[in-house]
Amino acid sequence: MRKLISLTLFLSLTSNILFKVTDFFKADLVATTTKSVSLTNTNVSAHSMSTTVSISDASVIEGNTALDQDTLEFVVTRSDDATGFIVWYNTIDSTALVGDNDYEEASGAVTFIASSGIMADTIKLPILADFKTELDEIVKMNLSRILGIVGTASFTDSLGLGTIMNNDTSFIAVRDATINEGDATTDSL
Repeated sequence: MRKLISLTLFLSLTSNILFKVTDFFKADLVATTTKSVSLTNTNVSAHSMSTTVSISDASVIEGNTALDQDTLEFVVTRSDDATGFIVWYNTIDSTALVGDNDYEEASGAVTFIASSGIMADTIKLPILADFKTELDEIVKMNLSRILGIVGTASFTDSLGLGTIMNNDTSFIAVRDATINEGDATTDSL
């Protein structure tokens, strides 16, 4: 007489550290006294992972020389760290212009590693100092795409506005003027 032994295994399968995927694999193994094993009822399902990504606005006072140049600091935040992914970014001219030497053009990626506990990273954008009297200027930091995500991801805010606050002033000098009153001729000051 055969005796059937049934055992259900739940295995956690994990991929690399950047793109952590925790799947559960269920397999019912049936063994008999003849030492044969059959695999039945296999079921693989991935956890439903969803995360959101946003970027902050930033502001900085413009300097006058290379010694007092500063950076705009945009903070990129994710809603959870269950999975790793890469977020691409790039600058976009607004009232601040790369061609006018207001800031250094930038593009690159922010990398979030799964289960690292790190929920935010900072993009630092160098601002170029000048002596020009001008209005405050805006540069945009654009989050363009999310790559390598397992599950779904979306942007809650993909555009950070960076305000470069002007610190230069212009002066208009006015001096006193006098004119002698004369006869019927016209004089100017």
